[in-house]
Amino acid sequence: MEPIVFAMFIMGCGHNLDVCRPVDTSTQQFETRAACEEAIPDAARDVTGFPTAIGACVGLSATQASARPDYLWYFAADGRLIVEPKDEAIQLAGGTGG
Repeated sequence: MEPIVFAMFIMGCGHNLDVCRPVDTSTQQFETRAACEEAIPDAARDVTGFPTAIGACVGLSATQASARPDYLWYFAADGRLIVEPKDEAIQLAGGTGG
């Protein structure tokens, strides 16, 4: 899949990252991964109801971007945030916390 846009995904978590929930983020899409990642700290600071927020950016194809599919979120054993669309897994090398 050649990404055409990047979407931000934010997880609100407990202090120990033991309980995390997806946080509704804006539907804003970014032209580059760098622009998306630059916006994560501000978005993480805006999260309420959780002491910690973790964010990551995911490249989306034209089909995924227009459909806004459902995603599953989890942390891999090595600490990477994984965002898994119903049809494929997208592994994210690193996230930014706030």
